[in-house]
Amino acid sequence: MNEIIKHPQNCKNDLTGKKFGRLTVFGMANEKTKDYKRIWQCVCECGNIVNVRERSLLIGDTRSCGCLHREALHKAAEKKVVHNQDLTGRRFGRLTVLRKASTGERGYRDKWECKCDCDKIKVIARQGLEKGRVLSCGCLKNEKASMRAVETFGLVNDTNVTIIMSKKMPKNNTTGAKGVYLNKKTGKYRAGIGFKGKWYSLGTSGTFDEAKAAREAGEEKLHGPFLEWYKETYPERFAKIAKGKREKV
Repeated sequence: MNEIIKHPQNCKNDLTGKKFGRLTVFGMANEKTKDYKRIWQCVCECGNIVNVRERSLLIGDTRSCGCLHREALHKAAEKKVVHNQDLTGRRFGRLTVLRKASTGERGYRDKWECKCDCDKIKVIARQGLEKGRVLSCGCLKNEKASMRAVETFGLVNDTNVTIIMSKKMPKNNTTGAKGVYLNKKTGKYRAGIGFKGKWYSLGTSGTFDEAKAAREAGEEKLHGPFLEWYKETYPERFAKIAKGKREKV
């Protein structure tokens, strides 16, 4: 064993007792590098004693006796084994792995054919499955988006509760009544109403008042029962939308 100078004299940068990663400096080794740089003897947390160049300690190049590197290699080997595992039959969220679709470089980019609970088939990369990035064919994401729309706008059954409760006139409306439009060529008024993703014509009238009455009757027949159902089914959402409308008035 090299002689150790525990308390070196005339040393401007005494590292004795300092810790660098897993290494604790025990003292200066009685040797130097070929370019006359200092070498320090260190004790690793694993018990090994090693001599390390001062610069390697200070810039962080050496942080152990070598055990950190060995552990990293071991973990990499374990990770490689994990990536080579067969995923057939395993469940990831709503997905069930059916078979391997293709083999990627070093097993990291394998793609697997999966069946979603909604019966759709989709090919997904191993990493997407193992890291939990992909949990469905896309239906789960769509459902979450729909739920956000339901919470924000009261969107349900292709009907936007916020819109049908609103008294605000559409920008293209020139008559002052929702769902009532003037045919400039004939001079007659046309009434209509949207509900559950469809547009219903309520007929053509000679006067504005008749068209407006037809529209109001349509609202009472289609929107009225629907809003009552929505209020009973989603009372908190209904109150939130109603409150928002009152605040904007």
